[in-house]
Amino acid sequence: MESLPLPRQLPDHQRCSTVESVAHPSLAPETYPTPAPQPFAWQNGNQLLLLDVDGPNWVVAELEFLPDECRYVEIRCIAFEWPREAIGALLARALSSGDDALITTVEHLHSYMDRHYDVHLMDC
Repeated sequence: MESLPLPRQLPDHQRCSTVESVAHPSLAPETYPTPAPQPFAWQNGNQLLLLDVDGPNWVVAELEFLPDECRYVEIRCIAFEWPREAIGALLARALSSGDDALITTVEHLHSYMDRHYDVHLMDC
């Protein structure tokens, strides 16, 4: 006796309303985080890191200063749904400049996030 596989109907995760509401909860514009007056900016040598809010997204950008051309070029720019993701990405990029750069970035970012968003990075 030969067994035939049963056809399976898998949900289309792109169109499934249950998955969509969990994966991408809709935020009304009034629930977006209010952007700080200025983005967080930290520079170490030729590396410039930025963190800002754009609508529902937390945006991390890394720029490099080209002294010969006296301008910045964008290395990467990534939007995140949650501040913890953006903070992690920003700190990972700071770590690429060394331990001292990471520690300095954490101290400055802690003050910025505490002052503007009531987010505490360190328990002081």
